[in-house]
Amino acid sequence: MLTVTNIGLAYGDRTLLDDVSFQINPGEKVGLVGVNGAGKSTLLKIVAGQSLPDRGEVEAPAHRGYLPQEPRTAFRPEHTVLDCLLDARGLRALAHELELALQAMSAERAGDVLEESLARYGHTQGEWERLGGYEAESDARRMLDGLGMGHLDFGRRYAELSGGQKTRLALAALLFSQPELLLLDEPTNHLDRVAAGWLMDFLAGYPGTVLLVSHDLALLDRAINRVLHLDERTGQVEIYRGNYTKFVAQREARRIEAEKQARLASKKIDQLQVVVDRFRAGTRAAMAKNVERRIERLRDTTPNAPPPPAKGPRMATIEPPASSRVVIDVQELWKAYDQNIVLTGPSFALERGQKLALLGPNGAGKTTLLKVVAGRLAADDGRVELGRNVRVGYYAQEHEALNPDASVLEEARQSACIGASGSVPPSDGQIRTFLGSFLFTGSKILQSVGTLSGGERTRLALAKLFLEKANLLLLDEPTNNLDVSSQEALLEALGKFGGSVIIVCHAADFVRRLAPERALVLPSNEFRFFAPELLGSDKAKPGANGANGRKPNPAPGKGAGRGRK
Repeated sequence: MLTVTNIGLAYGDRTLLDDVSFQINPGEKVGLVGVNGAGKSTLLKIVAGQSLPDRGEVEAPAHRGYLPQEPRTAFRPEHTVLDCLLDARGLRALAHELELALQAMSAERAGDVLEESLARYGHTQGEWERLGGYEAESDARRMLDGLGMGHLDFGRRYAELSGGQKTRLALAALLFSQPELLLLDEPTNHLDRVAAGWLMDFLAGYPGTVLLVSHDLALLDRAINRVLHLDERTGQVEIYRGNYTKFVAQREARRIEAEKQARLASKKIDQLQVVVDRFRAGTRAAMAKNVERRIERLRDTTPNAPPPPAKGPRMATIEPPASSRVVIDVQELWKAYDQNIVLTGPSFALERGQKLALLGPNGAGKTTLLKVVAGRLAADDGRVELGRNVRVGYYAQEHEALNPDASVLEEARQSACIGASGSVPPSDGQIRTFLGSFLFTGSKILQSVGTLSGGERTRLALAKLFLEKANLLLLDEPTNNLDVSSQEALLEALGKFGGSVIIVCHAADFVRRLAPERALVLPSNEFRFFAPELLGSDKAKPGANGANGRKPNPAPGKGAGRGRK
């Protein structure tokens, strides 16, 4: 059982959590929801024992597993994929113990020494069986397969994995460890549609307790049976039964009922106040005093009318400079990481104002393609030609371009200077006004980037792209960590944006509503007009040699130098 009692936390003059209390029973699946910046990730860290509150206490099972938004694992570079998984459940150490016990028994010993070795072996074998050691490898393979890494060699070293593979391996290891309490912060951020669906089913049937933070509405509908809503204005949680859809209906019903009760109480108070005003100074002053006490009780016991829903961001855009008609021309890109071939010759061209969706499963090369186009990574062969006056703005999943020690204003000011390109940059007042449309107001604008929530960092990174006046946006999973209102604002902003967009996004509904003109489907390299049914066609998985198993055959002298022109 998880019990959270009177948790309080403040940053400076802002109270983030205020006497938060709740209880989660064994086996319950609970979603922690709220707008970006409400404190959900902070509360999850406190429950996980990763952070300390100013006051209050947490009573949680000893065996709890925690996945942060940006996992940083303790896996050793030389460990294999299988080592990482077995270590998560303590099986690798047990295997070593079993081997030592067998060696001790095989030695020519008798009497008490042999009895001691037999007892040691029996105890270790019992623990091995209890932890599912005999089925471990098959269970681990099913875990990896579900998360889209079934092709991964168990013997591959951790240091050889890509960033996305390391992230999904961290999730696989956590699930494989089977903690009594599973704490997950945006677990579907780096998963494609198929892997996310597998995770939803896994969590729904998980025998332990689950507390997760997510803006993935499909996950919140399929995998949870209770909702904790963290209100950013009060710093407190409200508890609801059912999945996310039921939570939305119940919350609206509560709001309507509270408004009704507040109106009735206000009307009653006005009626009683007339009596008090009429008889306060006369012979019935004692009665008026009693009525005054009734008014005070009504005011104390009647909840205030709920405030209107918090406004989401507006995400203002800045008109970028015009470019040539053809914004980008990509021809026959090849890229491999050692023996793993990721890009196998995709080609496409994009015109001014067009949007292109990169579609495909995890590992198909979508992020790699964006990095090559952005000039962050050299291709092994092929070419990327940008049109005249094209400014590239790259949004990375991990926000690595953000300086955690800089303030929000400093980061925005830097981008505004880039966008000015030698002309007079906007004033701090103009920058503040622009940032206000991304919900950075008041003291928030002076807050260091490192203290922002995942959703707030996403909003800041997007604001920087518009301030830089990029007319070709490369967006790698921009909806990750964004709440519903922020996703709606981003859709509206991209709809008004006058430049071109290349987007990777596993949120199918977002891409469908964005309605890009073109789609490039990886790993098949099919470049075609976009159609909504394409969002359900990403079932292919990379082959053992990479995206589709074909190998490049560059001519002599071709290589990284031709990755971008």
